[in-house]
Amino acid sequence: MELPKKISEALFNENALSTMVHGAIDSSKHIISAKPEFFPEYTDHGPNHNTEVLDTALGILTEDALEALSASDYAVLALSVLLHDCGMHLSSDGFVSLIDPRNELRTSADNVTWRTLWDEFILEAKRFDGRKLKSLFGTTDPISDIPDNPDDFTSKHKLLIGEFLRRHHPRLAHEIALFGFPGADGERIKICTTEHGDLPELAGLIARSHGMSMRKACDVVGERFHAREYQRVHPPILMAALRIADFLQIQPERAPKAALKLRKLSSPFSTGEWQVHQSVRNITPADDDPEAIFVDAMPKTVATFLKFRTWAEGFQRELDSTWAALGEVYGRFAAQGFDKYQLRLRRLRTSIDDAEHFAKSVPYLPSKISFEASGPDLLSLLVAPLYGNRPEIGLRELIQNSIDAVIEREHIEGQVPSGDLAGHNADVIVYPVYEGEDLVSVVVEDRGIGMDADVVQNYFLRAGASFRSSSQWKKQFTTPDGKSEVSRTGRFGVGALAGFLIGSTIAVETRRVGHATGLKFAAEIDNEAIEVTECIREIGTKITIHIDSKKNPCIEALLSNSDQQKNWDWYCGSHPRLARVDKSGEEIPAHFTAENTGEWVRVPSSDYANVRWSYRTFKAKPWSNGNAKLYSNNIYITDLTDYGDRVKVFENDISPGISLSTPTILITDKDGRLPLNLQRNGLTERDEKLADQLKLSLTKDLILQAIALAPEVSPFEINAFEKIMTREVVAKFTSISFRNNYREKRSHWCWEDEGWRLADFSNSLQKPFILLIHDQSGLARLKELKVDFSDVSVIWLQLGASPKNANDIQATLREQIYSGYLGRKGAFSSLNVWSSSVVHKVLQGNPTSYMKSIVNDGEEFSPGHVILRKGELKHSVIEGFREALRNDKSEEPFVFSMVAGGNSSGGEDAGLLCSEWSDLLGGVSIPVAFEDRKSAFPGVFEEFGGRIEFIRQNFLKE
Repeated sequence: MELPKKISEALFNENALSTMVHGAIDSSKHIISAKPEFFPEYTDHGPNHNTEVLDTALGILTEDALEALSASDYAVLALSVLLHDCGMHLSSDGFVSLIDPRNELRTSADNVTWRTLWDEFILEAKRFDGRKLKSLFGTTDPISDIPDNPDDFTSKHKLLIGEFLRRHHPRLAHEIALFGFPGADGERIKICTTEHGDLPELAGLIARSHGMSMRKACDVVGERFHAREYQRVHPPILMAALRIADFLQIQPERAPKAALKLRKLSSPFSTGEWQVHQSVRNITPADDDPEAIFVDAMPKTVATFLKFRTWAEGFQRELDSTWAALGEVYGRFAAQGFDKYQLRLRRLRTSIDDAEHFAKSVPYLPSKISFEASGPDLLSLLVAPLYGNRPEIGLRELIQNSIDAVIEREHIEGQVPSGDLAGHNADVIVYPVYEGEDLVSVVVEDRGIGMDADVVQNYFLRAGASFRSSSQWKKQFTTPDGKSEVSRTGRFGVGALAGFLIGSTIAVETRRVGHATGLKFAAEIDNEAIEVTECIREIGTKITIHIDSKKNPCIEALLSNSDQQKNWDWYCGSHPRLARVDKSGEEIPAHFTAENTGEWVRVPSSDYANVRWSYRTFKAKPWSNGNAKLYSNNIYITDLTDYGDRVKVFENDISPGISLSTPTILITDKDGRLPLNLQRNGLTERDEKLADQLKLSLTKDLILQAIALAPEVSPFEINAFEKIMTREVVAKFTSISFRNNYREKRSHWCWEDEGWRLADFSNSLQKPFILLIHDQSGLARLKELKVDFSDVSVIWLQLGASPKNANDIQATLREQIYSGYLGRKGAFSSLNVWSSSVVHKVLQGNPTSYMKSIVNDGEEFSPGHVILRKGELKHSVIEGFREALRNDKSEEPFVFSMVAGGNSSGGEDAGLLCSEWSDLLGGVSIPVAFEDRKSAFPGVFEEFGGRIEFIRQNFLKE
């Protein structure tokens, strides 16, 4: 980095300051001159960049400010510019040293180690969505763990490390000023020496300031030094100059076209940065505004345009906030001359400001137009805002941590010792403690793995720090390829804070596996120091939460009120065993316990250890209206409904006419893949792969239900209607018309090709003719007649409370006017036959004039019956009914419809049900006799016979 003339002159007679600056430049020259290992595709961040930033920093200061700056100011400014991007030149060996757990170096402004930062980053990175992965690596492939040996780093590993350093290089600049540049094996290359007093640290803080807001930067400096002036250094104006100058380094010289032509950049993020720089044609003062600059840019693509616009908006915000901060620090001290510390710039003007005018010069629409996807974003962990005043959430967090602890101990020792826990046969227990009639505390105790001093200090008592993200935990509980061998229910680092949702004081006793003694301590949330002492106890953990009077009624209700007890019935597992104990010492029964029985269908999954679902009906009244539920690692997450604004686990539609019912789902998620929100009461986004697997499994099971439950009677038999209507599968069938939501009950079945199908608009109802029977009749009238049904699909529909309901029958006739009726599109013909009593009922129901004219235009079909037509329709079924009804002396109402023509709803949009029906059953109908089904589908019975038998035993209503 070359020093501008202004700075060289200021330091000419300041030997100590000159030595500090030139010494730092010489010490860092070989570091920042090298190509950044983790940023091979970034724009220039080397010596030339630093020189340009320093020149620009001086250029944006007013003449009064330049004159008012001291030699110390100039020295600290030069040093801070040198440091501000120095961390981006870290080598692989230096990075390994930086995140080494033994590296405890950190500044007074930091309270977490680099290893903790790295572990948290990796935890986040494993949950990057496809868009983020694509922007960083050019592919949506998930990341792999970083090898311990830097020689094994791939280009993708280096890009990931680069993203980590990009986020934290301002902090690293601060540390380099104090401790030196990280080298191999923990060595530090000194850039600044202690003989220069506080100035190196002050320069480090100013370098660090470009990674935080100006206001926060002033506060951080003020915690260590006087924010306005310290030893003739004026930090705020130096921070302002550095951050604005760094923003202004957007020039084509930093991304030469020649380099772009020589190689293709693999990272879209880097490509975008280079293209933004290439789009800038000129930077000049604004002609009509002395406090503004004008940036002339011509982005060639809309992506580059949006990135440039983001930069411009960010730059203006930076100017605004910087001026505001300078005013707060210096504004009241004009008499002392502090009003001289100002910038030349207040405003940014660009060639894209007038979007309408700019649009005329480019071949694209300069606007952000894109698909928006939710994606799972982790916010800062604040327990009270997240969970509100809900002590049952605190119990959930403590219970799931105890369950995890038991599983981890079992993994290490092979088993958990049996025996009573607080008088109950349990691995985890929750019980109240009373003094007389007064509830004084709640205890959560387990026989799990326990905690040692490191876990207590660095994870349990540290909000947001999860021990399960540490290298120590991974070494014990993950496979060589990084997959967890145990379930990880707790993942967000709530730790001790969960207890404070229940009471104001917690007392902890714990002993870790492998330790001869345990630890105990008591704490309130605002304790400045917590005293931890040794104790003698069994392996495991006991947490006692002391209840204050304010929360006592709420906790009392949770423990004693039967309805409230269901509000903290979080766990459905049978092992480890949880005991919830009430005031009387009796165990509170669980809502249900998920046993490995035939009711649960396992879903093949490569991402989760186990996925199961069931349409079970819970015997106990649930706390949330009996909906299906989602459990992760046996901990309740949420009710699953087909409505509301929560993220659904999967989409239910599998055909134009049928949607799946949502089951209760149990997921064993060892690696924390399920995209849970921080409240753990829903998903941040849908796991599409899991959604597809569930949907496929449920669709196959629906077909198995059809095999097991299809009516075992021909529709030509007497009283067939009841047997047809009572055989139902677990699914939702849409209205036959797609238009009206009038109340209807239609059979789940369609008669085609001498067998049964599910009554769907794609998998069935594909014949040229559809016969729709509206009353409680089968086809018994036609049994003795020779009627050809080979080109007819037959379905049954019971409208309203009775087939005599005139309004619903009117609605049926009205629907036949529109395209879409029975899944038919385009022009189609229809024919309706009504008994005279139905006609009379319709005419009594105040029909519209149009409807009345349709009814009055009807012609006699047979004695006592009227036929209504739309278009021409002829079929032997019609003639068969005419003959059968001619001899029918019954006065019972009778209505049937027949439809022909139009286009069916099958084809390319037929849906998953149609394709699976074809794969499993060869596309044929299900025989009437159950034994015939075994011979018709031998492969299905061989693979799924047990499930079919379970369905028949448990789903049949007869």
